[in-house]
Parts: sequence; C-alpha cells; structure tokens
Amino acid sequence: KTFVAESVQWLGRIQGKLICGLSGGVDSAVAFRLAERALGSDRVHGIFVDNGWMREGEMEEVRAIFGTSNVTYVDASGRFHTAIEAIPYPTEGPLTDREYHYYEAVRKTMGEIFIEVFVDIAKNLGGVQGLLQGTNWADIIESITGLKSQHNVNIAELLQLSVCEPLAGM
Repeated sequence: KTFVAESVQWLGRIQGKLICGLSGGVDSAVAFRLAERALGSDRVHGIFVDNGWMREGEMEEVRAIFGTSNVTYVDASGRFHTAIEAIPYPTEGPLTDREYHYYEAVRKTMGEIFIEVFVDIAKNLGGVQGLLQGTNWADIIESITGLKSQHNVNIAELLQLSVCEPLAGM
C-alpha cells in the first residue's frame, strides 16, 4: 500500500503525456497501472508489440486487461520471425559459448526490431513527453554486469523523451 501511494504521488508530479511499452509482463504492467492511477488514462498510452514468441493468446489477454482506449496493439510477428530465422547458429567453439553468442544475437535482434516498431508507433502518437518503463533493480544489475542486454535502451534518446522508471529501486 505504501509503495503504491508513494509511487502514485511521485508520478502525479509528471507533466505531459507518457508512453509505455506493455510487454504482458508484470513490470511494465505495474508501471502502466501506477501511471494511469496517477495521471489518468488520457495521459498514459501503452504500446504492445507482439513479436511472435509470446504465450499463445497473450495479445488477447493483454487487450482484455488493459482495453483499447489508450493502448496500441501491433502484430509484428512476421518481421521478428524473418529476422531471427536469418541468424546463423555458430558451429565453432564450446557448446556453452555457441549458445551464449547465438541467444545474445537473438536478444539483440529482437531488441532492435522492437525499438524500430515501437519508435514508429510512438512518433505517430504526438504530444508525448516521457517514456514510462518498468525497469527494476534486477534489470539494472543485468545491464551493469553484462549478464543480459536489455531491449528498451535508446528508445528515449531516439524519441527525445525523458525517462520515467517508477520501479527502478525495486
């Protein structure tokens, strides 16, 4: 209760409109709902990008939870599948190294395409001043240590938006 109240109060000080990449995951969903509570649904817009590797029916599930009034849903699965199928699997070196390099290439490619799709949609929304992200402490640690690259870096810079991360300390 305390976290929600403090987050809503903090988010309530934000001026302008925010966009948020809704992934169907808990982090972005919580950040989105907190911002809606603080700012109202007219000042928060979600973008859900279906990459084709989500749980079956996930877009419909997210649509049922968040509705359609302030969320744009995009089926970009064909674009993602084509790009991932083009990534060669390494044949040299130890299996663990091959696996790491292949899946890091997949993660990087997925991130690049996500950013392209997200930015294209966001540019057409207009009036957006900030990027709301569900970044949490584990995401920050993964990035700092190089354990895992994150898919949402550079979006704010590309769109010239400020970043809002209400879960960053969690």
